[in-house]
Amino acid sequence: MIGATAARRAEWLSRRIGAEVRTARRTRGWSQRELAERTGLSQTIVSRVERGWNAASVSLLCELTACLGLELNARVFPADRITVRDVRQLELAQLIVQRANAVWHLTIEAPVSPDSADHRAVDLLLGSAVELVAIEIERDMTNFEGQLRADMLKRDLLAQRDSRPVRFILALPETRRLRLLVRDYRPLIDRTLPAPSRHIWSAIRTGKPVGEDGLLWLPPVRSRP
Repeated sequence: MIGATAARRAEWLSRRIGAEVRTARRTRGWSQRELAERTGLSQTIVSRVERGWNAASVSLLCELTACLGLELNARVFPADRITVRDVRQLELAQLIVQRANAVWHLTIEAPVSPDSADHRAVDLLLGSAVELVAIEIERDMTNFEGQLRADMLKRDLLAQRDSRPVRFILALPETRRLRLLVRDYRPLIDRTLPAPSRHIWSAIRTGKPVGEDGLLWLPPVRSRP
């Protein structure tokens, strides 16, 4: 028999997936019936999923999300404490921490939601009396737009909890491959992440406000022998 904690977690995940499906469907201008017809499912099934039906199979959810241009993804990680995703990511976070002015209050892996079932966190949170700066460190970006959207949702959750402005910073190791990737997405980055790297580094070092979302280039961590 499933335990109460596991049941709450399953319900939360199901509601979250359902909300993503509903938002994507409405963005496309489709009715539930139209989505059902495109996937070969019934409208009742679509409605149940959007309302957080926790008995939906993984294959069913993959069918719905794929039809909407989404990708269902899952990660399993230790639940006893929040940890950085890998050692290299921690090393990159430490590069920022070492250069940060004493005015910043620094938190690694800062939770973004008051819901205990929601384990999402930003890699590094810088806080001052003026603003919060949420930094997400990505060593690779296989789905740039999807990852950026997920990161922005974390920023929005933080903004709901704090009266200070929340700035989002996407931090990337300065490699040739990522430079080329960013060049391909330049119009999107100029629109959503306008603060340049040199401005962000200056704010981190001096303690002055960042003022807007931006893209931060990090010196790549040397490979270990």
